[in-house]
Amino acid sequence: ATYSISGDPVSRRQRAEILVPGNTGATDLVLSVRTQDYQYTVLDQLTVSTPASGRTITAFLIRAAALSLAIVTTILLCQLFVIAPPVSTNRSWRFIDQLRGLGIMLVLLLHVCGVSGLPQFDAGPLRNLIYGGHYGVEIFYVVSAFTLTLSTLFALDKLRFSYPTFIHNRVVRIVPSFLVIYLLSWIFRDFIQLKSIPLGLSHFFDNIFLVHIFDRQSLLEPLGHSVWWSIATEFQFYMILPLIVLIGEWLMPKRRLAYFVGVLFVACIISVQAERIKADVSWVTQSLAYHFDAFAVGMLIGALFYARKAEPRAIVEAVKGSRVLRYSIFIGLSLILGFIMTQAPTKLIMKSLPASEWLTSARIDRWLLLASTAALLAYMFVLPKEEPSRGPLATIGLLSYVIYLVHIPVARILSQVMSPGYFSGEALHYLFSLSYVLIGSALLALLIHRCVEIPVLRRFKGAGAPQAAIKVTNIYAIIFALLTLVAIITL
Repeated sequence: ATYSISGDPVSRRQRAEILVPGNTGATDLVLSVRTQDYQYTVLDQLTVSTPASGRTITAFLIRAAALSLAIVTTILLCQLFVIAPPVSTNRSWRFIDQLRGLGIMLVLLLHVCGVSGLPQFDAGPLRNLIYGGHYGVEIFYVVSAFTLTLSTLFALDKLRFSYPTFIHNRVVRIVPSFLVIYLLSWIFRDFIQLKSIPLGLSHFFDNIFLVHIFDRQSLLEPLGHSVWWSIATEFQFYMILPLIVLIGEWLMPKRRLAYFVGVLFVACIISVQAERIKADVSWVTQSLAYHFDAFAVGMLIGALFYARKAEPRAIVEAVKGSRVLRYSIFIGLSLILGFIMTQAPTKLIMKSLPASEWLTSARIDRWLLLASTAALLAYMFVLPKEEPSRGPLATIGLLSYVIYLVHIPVARILSQVMSPGYFSGEALHYLFSLSYVLIGSALLALLIHRCVEIPVLRRFKGAGAPQAAIKVTNIYAIIFALLTLVAIITL
């Protein structure tokens, strides 16, 4: 059946509800909106095409120019005012920030698609890149495991490692910004979600203590989106990383690399087993077990760096002419772009392997990404003596965590107050949505970065942190661990 609505065009700030009798599904509904103002009108998750006029084409060109200028201005503002957070090793790499920037851009590519009103987006090669965006989280996991493993090994070498201090630094790094954005999202939840939702106290505390992955409603509140699941997964890793490293130092201090290769092997087995039970255990795909292979790759590369017993810059002179290391850059980039854009490597591998219930195409995709990310990390072995100044991607990388926290609320709000104007196809409509979400998320992230993230890190992170603060953060971690164990045992 086709239902027509006539009358004045719907205001961009209004919402329209259509009551369809019977069991007519959304795929059977054709909605016709007649207006000369917009080619695309987004109602909830439904995108409606309308005719375009010469006036709207001119308006689009003006908006496109203004949007381009806004993107450049936003990047410049971020480069001027972003501050690199303090690190325990007093050593940071621009390339790590660039990888984080790549990761958050992949996440934005994926999430903006749904918010833009194009849930069935299909525009050639761009589609494969977009729907592979969830692997941006895996890049975050590899980079996080790499940096933390390296800093832990250096701290153990200098006899300065403390588990309570390590946990304290991790809590201070991720929890304050998350709590601020979570509370703001609750306050403005009526603007973020299409329907008003009641405040559930149990769901509130599930999020506060990062155990929201075990309850579907807690996972979705207050955004109506499960984007924050990865924070819980990351914190699970924080709790066990020092234990894994300490066990290796105790069992195999002379064969550290072999130990971490073994950790990677065990992690792959655990991840595959988690994939096998995901149909029966709803939360397993958002747990450490499912993503343990990504963390293990980062740990192995971190141990490899530490094994050189030298700063990476000093290694440059010895391996400056190494073609193998330089080729790893090309191979890594080729694998990332190749499998995301075409998934050709995965298809080729799956054809050459017998059918298996545990070795799925999704798992092959993940392992290709992890291998390519490891190859990219190897690039730091041949970094030039003087690293280049911070570029746009590295700047976005420094803001990546806060951008990750705010991009869904920003996208939801902007999608209700902005209209894309005239576009000749889905691709331009999507890119418009991606641009204004990037601008809004980066600016809000910069504000929280300067007002919350950096002040908290400067005051509480590091060896000089107040003992009272360390006690509070460790109690928080104990509560998190207990709640997580109880959930795993009882669910």
